Parts: sequence; C-alpha cells; structure tokens
Amino acid sequence: MKFIRGISFVFPLAIAAALASNTKIWKQDTAEDFEKGTPRDVTITSDGQLQLGPQVKKLYEASDPSFWAVAEDSKGRVFAAGGNNGKVYVYTDGKGTPIFEAPQIEVHALAVDGKDNLYVGTSPDGKVYRIAPDGSNKTFYSPGEKYIWSLTFDSHGNLYVGTGEGGKIFVVDTQGSGKLLFASQERHIRCLAIDSKGNVIAGSDNNGRIFRVSPDGHPTVLYDAPIGEITYVVVAEDGSIYAAGIGSKERKAPSVPQPQGMPDVPPEMLSAAGGEAVRAAIASAGAAASNLGQRMRTEAPGSEIYRIAPDGSPRRIWRAEKTTVFGLILGADGALLAGTGDKGAVYRIERDGVHSSILARLDPTQVTALLRSRVWPVYYAATSNLSRLFEIRSEYAHEGNYESQVYDAATFASWGRVTLRERVHVAGKVQIFTRSGNTDKPDNTWSDWSEANPKVTSPPARYIQWKLGLSVTDPKESPVIDAVELAYLPRNAAPLVESLTLQPPGVMYMAPPVAEMMQQGMPIAPMVPGGGESAAQAAGRPARRQPMQIPPRQMMKEGYRTITWTARDPNEDDLIYSVYIRGDGEKEWKLLKDRIEDSFYSWDTHTLPDGGYTLKLVASDERSNPPEMAERATRETARFDIDNTPPIITGITGESLGGGKVRLRFVATDSATPLSEACYAVDGGDRRPVLSVDGILDSESESFDVIIPA
Repeated sequence: MKFIRGISFVFPLAIAAALASNTKIWKQDTAEDFEKGTPRDVTITSDGQLQLGPQVKKLYEASDPSFWAVAEDSKGRVFAAGGNNGKVYVYTDGKGTPIFEAPQIEVHALAVDGKDNLYVGTSPDGKVYRIAPDGSNKTFYSPGEKYIWSLTFDSHGNLYVGTGEGGKIFVVDTQGSGKLLFASQERHIRCLAIDSKGNVIAGSDNNGRIFRVSPDGHPTVLYDAPIGEITYVVVAEDGSIYAAGIGSKERKAPSVPQPQGMPDVPPEMLSAAGGEAVRAAIASAGAAASNLGQRMRTEAPGSEIYRIAPDGSPRRIWRAEKTTVFGLILGADGALLAGTGDKGAVYRIERDGVHSSILARLDPTQVTALLRSRVWPVYYAATSNLSRLFEIRSEYAHEGNYESQVYDAATFASWGRVTLRERVHVAGKVQIFTRSGNTDKPDNTWSDWSEANPKVTSPPARYIQWKLGLSVTDPKESPVIDAVELAYLPRNAAPLVESLTLQPPGVMYMAPPVAEMMQQGMPIAPMVPGGGESAAQAAGRPARRQPMQIPPRQMMKEGYRTITWTARDPNEDDLIYSVYIRGDGEKEWKLLKDRIEDSFYSWDTHTLPDGGYTLKLVASDERSNPPEMAERATRETARFDIDNTPPIITGITGESLGGGKVRLRFVATDSATPLSEACYAVDGGDRRPVLSVDGILDSESESFDVIIPA
C-alpha cells in the first residue's frame, strides 16, 4: 500500500472558510418580508406565515367611482351605495341593478329594518329615504343637517341617525317622527352601534371620542382617543366595544378614499371618509358632480383599533402605520375584520389583539365597507376605485399564489436550491417557481417562470423573484409556509484597491495587542455585513473572520517605511494582501511580505541597498473562493528612494577670521540621492541650517563655504 505523507485534509472547516462569504441565502420568514410581495388568494399572518386565503368572488361592479355603504335584508338581498350620483344598487339572484337614485349626490349610510325596508342616508342636504321591498320610495326623515354619516336600528325598530356638521344624533320612530337625542360638541358623528341595553355607541370626528348615549339621551365619554376621528364602532356579544380610528387631533379635515391618479394633499388636510373633505367637494359638486378630484383626499396615514372592555377600560389592540381602516366588523368566531385603503387589504385581527393577518387583497385600492351576512355564512366587502361588491367565504380558496418582491443579488449570480419550510402539510400541492433578469423590474427581457424542484433553473442574472403556488382538494384546510430560502452564488468580482499611500520616511505602524483591544471592548472577529446571509451562517457555522478595523499605533523609527491602503470587495469577500518591491532597472518583483490581514505594512529599509524603488500591493479574495475562482487586484506606488547611507564630508579646511569667527570649506557627497538639507552645531548647541555655495541643495555632491560666528 502507498501513503501520502506530509499533506493534511480538513474538509469541513476548510469548506466553511472558503465558501462562507461566497454562497449566500436570500431568506424570507417574517410578515414584514412577505408584505413586500403580492398575494393572490393567499393570507399573510403577523407571525410571518403564508397560507391560502378565503374564497373571494366578485359579485358586481358599478359605474360609480365609490361604494361607501352596504346592507342586507332578511332574504339575502345585498344593497350597496356611494357616489357621486346618489345611486343605490341591489344584488340578488346573481346580478346587480340600480333601485334608487337620490337627488343628493352622496350616500354614506344604509340600514334595513325588520320588515326589509331599506333606509338611505344622503349628503349634502342630509335626508333619510325609505325604500320598500316592492321598490317604492319616499322621504322618511329630514334632520336638518348637512351630512348623514350613519344609520342603525335598535331592537324596538327605532332608527338612529348620526350627522354632521353639527355632530348630532337623532332618533326616529317607525312612523318617521324624529327628535334630537344628543348634540355633541364634535363636528361629525361618524358611526353608530347599539349595545345590548339599548344604548347608542357613537364615534366622532374632531376629537376622536367614543360616546355612550342612553335611550333617554344622557351621554358619557367612554374613551377620548389619542386620534382625530373614529371611523367605525362595533359591539361584541360580551359587551366589549371595538372602534377604529385615524388621524390626529390637530387635523381639521377628514379624508376619504383617494382615487387613482389624484395629486397628494398636505397632511393637515388628511383624515377618513367624511367631514370637511366631503363638504368642500359638495360645495362645488353642482358644477361637476363627477369630479372626484374635488371630493376625494389622500387617506390619513396610520390607523388604530381600540377595545373598550365591559368594565369600561380601553386599550389599543392593533395599529397600522401606513393604512386607513374604513370598515370594521366582527367575524363569526369573534375575530375582527378590517377593510382598509392598503391596496384593498382586508385584515383579520384575532381576539387576543396580538396576532393578525392580511386575510385577502381585493382588486381596487380601498375596501370602504364590510358586512357580515345574517343569511349566508359569508361576508360582503364594498370597494372604491372601482366600485365593486365582493363575497368572502369562510372556506379556504382552492388555489392561490404569492409573488415575492424582486431580490437584488448586487451582482451577477448563479442560483442554487430553493427551500420551503412547511409547518402544516395537507393534501394538495405546493409549488415554487422562479424567474430572473437584469432589470430591477420584471419585463419581457426576464426569463419565464420555471418550477424549482428544488434546484432553481432560472438563468444566472442579477435579479430574481420567486412565486409560491398553493392548492388543496379540501377547502377546510391549507398548507402553511413558514419560510422560503434561496441559495445563490454571486459571480466573483475582483477586489478594488481604492487608495495606496506611502508614508514619510521613519513612520512605523504597529497593530495594538489583542489584550488591549479586548479591554476596550473591541470585537476581534466581527460578523459579515451585507445583504445576503452566508451559507455558513444559515447552517449555524461560524461566520468568516474580517480584518479588524482598529487604528494602528504610529511611531517614528529610523530606517522604516510604511504603506497604508484602503480596499474593498464587491462580494464582501475576506481579503488578504501581499506587498512586492522592485528596484530601478529591475524587471522582476520581489516579495516583501505576503498573507497580510491588516491595511498597512511597515518594514526596515536597512535590509535593502540604497536606490530608487516602487512598491506593488496585491489584494486577493482567495480565502473566500476556490482557487480557480479567486480574483486579485493590484496597485503601485510612485517611485521613491531608499537612502540609509549618510553623506561623506571631504576637503575640510578651516580659517580663523578673527574676533572668534571661523570659516569652514568642505564638500558633502551622497552616493544615492541628492542632498536636501545641511546644518551645523557648535559644542552640541542648536542646529543651524546652511546653504551650498551655489545657493540650492539639489545634487549628490555640493560644496559649502560656511562662516561660523563667535
């Protein structure tokens, strides 16, 4: 048998060190990650999971720009209304048709009584119309207020009307006889609900207050919220009150959904559907009722949802920084559903107030009204921009997909495996597809979608995107995906030596001792910065070592020279350096020092003959790449001189000039470089500079004629 002696192979650690900064992982496993993508019939949970969303079906689309209210009668007929033409639509037997057109241009409130009469609240010149099941209609009540924002019934059939600009609540009996129940000091009563004791729960705009008004009109402020407008209130079976709010108290004008293409409006004009934004629009609506630009305003950034417990204690249970809640309902299981202006997102907020999810995204930009059916096990969603009516079922969709954000590998890259972490596995199919290209937005130059199983087959490129496909045979269950990881290998790019500086003669650098650095709390091996997680880190192996970015000590030492440099690697590879030197007239570079990890090198020039030299720095990423993939970069200094031999003084003559003066003549010669400085000292005194006979020191040999005073 033959043995190889003198060579050691240590594969695990060697591979980790060589490839740690080379193979990278693009990992997505948080809600923040997934919300950057595009779900279609896929739900994103606050725990960072993907699963099939509910079944969603578009029922009807109207020509109006917006739907702001939705209601249902006991036969399952669904009504929707909005603006800007005061129309009310009914959806039944699989089709939708207009059933009423009010003289006013806006409808913000709908309600149905126990006899299936539909009540319509209009603005401006607020009126309540009643539409009988047979389609006949009449004016039911005129509160004398400009806006009607909300309608609701109590168990006795009394109708409550929330209005603005006076911020009043009216109660109307079954015969249409009404009276003022409560006059707040707010500008608008935006929303109404009835609790189990017949109290009216109301939310206001101006100071964001939640009121409880007893049947005899006695008001109590349940919560003075830290926002400007309460957009919706609902009452749970246990007596808890949930309220959605937006804006700030300093704001003076509520906002409504912003139509696509409209210009932004300054923050001081922002809020939710209603209030002065509508007022300003309606003032000019006679001239242009269809001009949404005068009516719509940019939605207020951020929303909060509060829970007021049965004992009266309030707390915030949910907050969204960049979206507006326009509709709020309680689901059959007690969870909240919130319709928002966040790209048509319907959020589900669990009863614990901790967990939430983007339940569904509907095609338009705003979900402005939600309704839980009292006839069917479904929910209805009305939208704006465009005006559509959707049905949301409790069963999972049979299939759905999710497109990730586009990922920038920062350089040309090859793709490896894509790995799914599936928490819940059910009967069905889970597929992952990828596509790649060299533009930051996918276009017709990108590759087609191709399935990864698990190897990514998309061609090498700078950008990549993945798409998850989910499908099930049983709509009562869904797979749950926890994380998606995609491995990639950036094309190795050469290091960049950005500067190379030769320090003055006699300057020496020295790295501080490790013990001193530890006492100062300086990290010895910092982690890898940058976009992608290295394969070593993802696998739990130690991250690669980085050179310590700690200022070296500087001192003066005769005969020493120092070069310093800055360099970086586009792939964030670990760099190692070598320094070479070449004398004047020489062809070959001689190695001074290799495997340097710091960004400086000092050496004693006494080891070299006097003369002219040039230094070359070589930066290499060989530590982070296989030998055949390693790249190098070089940079040279300007020519410089090494001159460690002192000048020779010859031909010294002295002459006394009397009075203590002495005249000296001599010749100074240097074998390597021109003389640049000359001085003398008497008896160890101060040095005094002198010039050569020709008045300038610029040659290897210079003559001097010096008179030394007494």
